[in-house]
Amino acid sequence: MSVVDTGASIWAQLTERSKASLTQTGRPDAHLYVVGPRGSGKSSLLNKYIQPDRAEAPKPTEGLEYTYIRKPAANPTDPKDLAHLWEVSGSQELSQEILNSDKVLSPEQVATAVIAVVVDLSQPAQVLQSAVTYLQLVRANLQTSYGWLEQKGSKLPEQLRLRARKYIGSSHDDKDAIQHLGISVVLVAAKEDTFRDADTEARKLMAQSLRYVAHLNGASLVYLGGLKGSTGGSQSSISQKDAASDKAALASFRSMLSHMLFIGMDKRMKLRAEPQLDPLKPLMLPFGSDRFADIGTSKGLGAAGSGSQAALEGWLAAAARTFPNQAPSQAVKNVPEMEQDLYAEPGIDNARAELDAQWKARRQKQSPQKVAALAGSSKASVTTRQQQARRRTGSSKEQQMSG
Repeated sequence: MSVVDTGASIWAQLTERSKASLTQTGRPDAHLYVVGPRGSGKSSLLNKYIQPDRAEAPKPTEGLEYTYIRKPAANPTDPKDLAHLWEVSGSQELSQEILNSDKVLSPEQVATAVIAVVVDLSQPAQVLQSAVTYLQLVRANLQTSYGWLEQKGSKLPEQLRLRARKYIGSSHDDKDAIQHLGISVVLVAAKEDTFRDADTEARKLMAQSLRYVAHLNGASLVYLGGLKGSTGGSQSSISQKDAASDKAALASFRSMLSHMLFIGMDKRMKLRAEPQLDPLKPLMLPFGSDRFADIGTSKGLGAAGSGSQAALEGWLAAAARTFPNQAPSQAVKNVPEMEQDLYAEPGIDNARAELDAQWKARRQKQSPQKVAALAGSSKASVTTRQQQARRRTGSSKEQQMSG
C-alpha cells in the first residue's frame, strides 16, 4: 500500500495502535523504515525479506510505500507480533522531506524502531556518501523525537542509548567511540553481484569505508547480491557457487532483521553464520562484531582518532579518489511536468493544489518539523497519480513471512 492522502488517517491509526500496544502484554508493534537512494534495491530487499523465493521483480516506487507483516506466535492462542514496514523512495529531496516528518520515527515508535539504509554497489562512487547522508538524516530525526521526549521528562532516550551500549558490552574496545543511535540499524550494500569483478584494492577500500561508517553509527553491515529485479545483469549468468553464497547471505540477513523487529536489542542475536570480514566475499557484520582497530585507517589519514570527523572525512576522500563520480546527480524533480500532464487527474490535482496552498500559507507560522511534515503530505499526493498511471491498486494486504 502507498500513502496517497494527506497521511492523517493512516498515521493516526498507526499511532493509536502503537499507544494501545504499549498497554498489552507482549512486544509492542515494530516499525521498519527502509531508506536509501532511488533505485538502490529497497523494494527488492523488502520483497526478499518477506518472501525469499519470490521471483517477481517489484515495480519502482515513489514516495512512502507501506505494508505490514505478522510473525506467527509460538502458541496459537497468543496474538501475533506485528511489524509495520515503510519504504521511503524517490529523490534525496523527497526522502529528506519524509524523514523530517514528525510522523516518521515518532516518539511513539522509537522504542521498537528499526532502520535499514540501502546503498547501491553498482554505483560505487555514490555508496559511501549515500550511507553517510541517510544515516545523518535518520540521526537528525531521532534527535528531534528524543528532544521532545526529554522535554516531557521522559528517560526513554537515555535508556535506549544505554541499551545499545549494554548490547555491545562494557569490554568492547570502542564502547565510548561509537555514536549510538539508540535503535537497531542495518546498512545494506545491495547489488553486490555487480561489484564482484572490481579489483581487489577497490573492494578492500569499499569494505573498510563501509565498515567504518556502520561501526561508527552502531549499525550492522550486510552485503547482498542476487536480489532479482535489483540488478541489470542476467540471473542466469550467476554461477552456482555465487547463487549459493547469495542465498546464504539473504538467509542471514532475514534472520538478523527478524531479530531486530521481533526481539530487539534486549537479547543477543543468534547468528546463523560467523561474521564475514573478507572484503572479497559478501560482508556480514552484526552490530558489535567489528572494531576500529581491525578496520584500520584510510591512506594518508595518519593518527586521526577513530570516531572523529577527520577520520570520517578521510574515508570519504579515499572513496572519492578510488571511485571517481562520473554519473550526473539525481534529479530533484519527482515527476516530470510532461508526465504530470499525461496522467492528469482533476480530483487528485485539485487536492494537491489545495495542500500546496496550505503549505505556503502556513510556512511562516509553522516550526521546521511541521513544515517538513506538511511538505511530505503534499508530495505523497504525487504518488497517487503515478500509481494510477501504472494501474496499481493501492490496497493494503497483510503479508505473512515465508521461511
